[in-house]
Amino acid sequence: MKITEKIISKNNVECFRVNFATEIKIPKKKQFRFISTFPFNTIEILAHIIEQVGDLDECILSYSAISKKAIDFIKNALESGKIKKLYFFVAFKIKKDKPKLVEELSKLVELYKGRFFATLLSIHSKIMCCKSGKDFYVLEGSGNISTNARIEQYLFENKKNSYDFHKSWMISLDQFENDEEYLVL
Repeated sequence: MKITEKIISKNNVECFRVNFATEIKIPKKKQFRFISTFPFNTIEILAHIIEQVGDLDECILSYSAISKKAIDFIKNALESGKIKKLYFFVAFKIKKDKPKLVEELSKLVELYKGRFFATLLSIHSKIMCCKSGKDFYVLEGSGNISTNARIEQYLFENKKNSYDFHKSWMISLDQFENDEEYLVL
């Protein structure tokens, strides 16, 4: 089956293919499922959301891989006020694999105390939750916030109950603080 631009659309679920983050529709009441067939990353999707809906009151990110580009974006978004509060959960393995990025995250925690929280732990989830006014966006998928050339799949919706579900389990991740692969920055 050839991948087409719009595959199906029914029951408030729309499925399609995108080549660039800027092609992603911002959900109102529908749930969107899409695949990316060209390399872009979740930070580009976050930038697109901010461009489309404005500043975010809160953002929660949970990813197993990270890039310098992502940290630079986070820093700029916090500095400019485009993201007012950000919780960031990332795989503990970056402490060994990318120690300079961990140092940068630690500096951001200090610089934006009370607005930016970062935790390293044994995690493999790939979820972004963004609150803007009365909108509660949730992006779940296979893509990390580091670019790769693989096909990635995503589910994108604007649903408070999904947002609250993910926020509750992610914010309570301090239950793992006795794990040897847990570090609050």
